[in-house]
Amino acid sequence: MRAPLRVLVIEDSEVDTELMLRELRRGGFQTEFCRVETAEGLRGELESRRWDIILSDYNLPGFDAAGALWILKESGIDIPFIVVSGILNMADAVGLMRAGAHDFIQKDDMARLLPVLERELREVEARRQHRITQETVSRLGRILDESANEIFVCHADTLAFSQVNRGALINLGYTLEEMCQMTPVEIMPGWDRAMAMERVAGLRGAPGRKSLFEAMHRRKDGTLYPVDVQWYLAATENPPVLVAIALDITERKQSEKRVRRLAAAVEQAADAVLITTAEGVVRYANPAFMRIFGDSRESILEQNVALLDAHTTGDGFFGRMLATLALGHVCKRRFSHRRRAGGVVEVEAIVSPLREADGVETHFVAVFRDMTRETELESQLRQAQKLEAIGTLAGGIAHDFNNILGAIIGYAELSLAELGAGDPVHGNLGELLQASLRARDLVAQLLAFSRCNEQERRPLSLAPILKEALKFIRATFPSTIEIRSDIDADAGVVRADPTQIHQVVMNLCTNAMQAMQERGGVLELTLQSRAIGKVGDGPPHLPVGRYVRVSVQDSGCGIQEAIRGRIFDPFFTTKRVGEGSGLGLSVAHGIIAEHGGVITVESRPGEGSRFEFYLPGVDSEVDKGNIPTHVEPPGGRGRVLFVDDEEALTGVGVQYLEKLGYTVTAITDPRDAWELFRDRPRAFDVLVTDQIMPHMTGLALAQKILSLRPDFPVVLCTGLGLPGDPEQLRSQGIHHCLQKPLLGSDLARTLHQVLRQT
Repeated sequence: MRAPLRVLVIEDSEVDTELMLRELRRGGFQTEFCRVETAEGLRGELESRRWDIILSDYNLPGFDAAGALWILKESGIDIPFIVVSGILNMADAVGLMRAGAHDFIQKDDMARLLPVLERELREVEARRQHRITQETVSRLGRILDESANEIFVCHADTLAFSQVNRGALINLGYTLEEMCQMTPVEIMPGWDRAMAMERVAGLRGAPGRKSLFEAMHRRKDGTLYPVDVQWYLAATENPPVLVAIALDITERKQSEKRVRRLAAAVEQAADAVLITTAEGVVRYANPAFMRIFGDSRESILEQNVALLDAHTTGDGFFGRMLATLALGHVCKRRFSHRRRAGGVVEVEAIVSPLREADGVETHFVAVFRDMTRETELESQLRQAQKLEAIGTLAGGIAHDFNNILGAIIGYAELSLAELGAGDPVHGNLGELLQASLRARDLVAQLLAFSRCNEQERRPLSLAPILKEALKFIRATFPSTIEIRSDIDADAGVVRADPTQIHQVVMNLCTNAMQAMQERGGVLELTLQSRAIGKVGDGPPHLPVGRYVRVSVQDSGCGIQEAIRGRIFDPFFTTKRVGEGSGLGLSVAHGIIAEHGGVITVESRPGEGSRFEFYLPGVDSEVDKGNIPTHVEPPGGRGRVLFVDDEEALTGVGVQYLEKLGYTVTAITDPRDAWELFRDRPRAFDVLVTDQIMPHMTGLALAQKILSLRPDFPVVLCTGLGLPGDPEQLRSQGIHHCLQKPLLGSDLARTLHQVLRQT
């Protein structure tokens, strides 16, 4: 059965249309047809449907075959156009054929319709196949021309280039005309004609044989680049031609060089590198592995890495490593390993999964670092951190204790001035004053405590440790910092070294204090229990289990994102020289990691920071051993604006200075002092102010006052270190600095000197 034939009939007679269709059906065609009588109808059908043939009457009312033929040519559609007419003469028929009609048939000779139709359908199909072939050849030509490969066609006998694709011209820098005057020898340094002809001779008589080799190509500018070359003889040509295809392998060569360099780096690395299958079978171990672990390469290759657990201390790192990696996590841990030849090495391991492009884990790579020396130094580092932490605490103690001593010394001096030298009480007060001065010196010389002996880890509750830390925090931190706590005494039991945990808490709190030192703020210390039901519920890489969580949160300056990833690095610090070693957070991180815990940080610049550490809970009774505690160390003429938040100090200051002839206005709130000065800036001659006060530091108050009177003399008093170097303070308008507790004589001499200079 033939396929349906779509026939477009241009005819005004339904009878003649039926005659044509009947003839087609007689020939076995199933017809789908449409009859049109106007130019508009013809255009509409050509645009809306695809037709196999057009049968047109010669002359219709207002329309004719010539007009229809012009419309068809304008559309660009290749459809056989056959004129069927009863009145067409030979001259008109020839004219229509010249205009593009495919044939004409007299209506009284309708038997010609079938053979003419079949012929035209065959010719249409032939034209279609020819177009397809031409388009395919053209497309393949464009593809080859645009190919990144260099494609050359040469005469097999002369080797002269006859065709060169665009990719070769671009890579080599020649024009097609220049290339057609050359041979492969001229672009391949080190080759001569004899070598090229010998290679071509090897291809003759062997259809399909290809010659594959690496070579160098030389560009027109003289630069060289490596290529993979494929030569073969095209047997379809007579005489045969040589086809050469070259691929620029510069990037591949560079990649191979990088791989060789990487392999050399791994082989020569100081850290041990181990590569295993997903099941833990060792496929590679670099020389450093043998040096660190004391095993030979042969003893470990093709063995399961878990066998190494026989020589590791603790709960078996390598077996746990595979379990952790099976969950898709990076495994990081420190452990001890006993070498076969004797001796113990402390190792830090980082193990990561290797994934294929589809995300499937196929291997693991482990990097081991010998931390033996670092471990030996850690106790010294912790000791140094303790010294720094207690130095900060001693400074806070000195602030409050010096205020107390200041009142004692001041009133003792006032009382001595009222008594004669022969009065029995005069001697007692003198002794009191001397004792107070010795106490002042003792505070100044307060030394950092240290515990060099490591305590064994034992089951303990963290609540007493945190409460002990809070005592020192409240006693030593500046009054500009508000301290809050939420300590759950039933948070759980952990196995830990109480001294080290106390150090972690103090390090984190000291770090928070330093973040709020300039503007003050709120410090929150929290102790809670936390259950991790599945991986992902808590910090990354934290296994399922029951934990005790400690949180230290501040409202300070926060941590910039650019450095957040480095805050646990040893010796990384943003402090100025002399303000710290940069070990506090790294020591805290190391202690928590050694206890099998995790420490995390969340921070936004300007919004504060929250440090949390998790320690695994244990099912044991609390060891009643002593929690580490620490013994509190014993702690002219003119108008003076005297500011100190301690009323006892303002009281003694007023009495002492007024006895010397000064007019003194004493204020305990720096905000009130600023408002008073702002309203009466010419009512005072000098400012004497404490540095550490609630709501506003002495330096901040001085800067406000100096904004109104830049030449106004300022004496800054502090029981802690100076808020800057002396030169910097002088540039900020501070005329003199006094260390608390103050001796009246020192204050008097200072005021006399400052007022005389101004």
